[in-house]
Amino acid sequence: ENIHSRNIKVIVDFFPEYTSDKHSWFESQAEEAYKDFYVTDRKTATGLPVLDLTNPKVVKELKDVLQFWMDSGVDGFNLVGISAAEAGLNDLAKQFRVLLDAESE
Repeated sequence: ENIHSRNIKVIVDFFPEYTSDKHSWFESQAEEAYKDFYVTDRKTATGLPVLDLTNPKVVKELKDVLQFWMDSGVDGFNLVGISAAEAGLNDLAKQFRVLLDAESE
């Protein structure tokens, strides 16, 4: 049964700052398309690889991920793991907001 038919909204936690070290992007770093996806000298406190959010290819891929989930029926996202003090992240959050607002119009 479709959850939306019961007036329930689907909100997904979205972690745009890092991935698992088992993620296909991380495992494909030797390939040209993914070689600059990660900040090589940084990991999270739990050892997860940190995405290079200043790389336009990474930003595009993250937007594509958001779009995939919106097309799948997700109603909204909780951005998790973004440290607001990091340079460029406020701009990235604004770009995500533009994408989400365009979808809801």
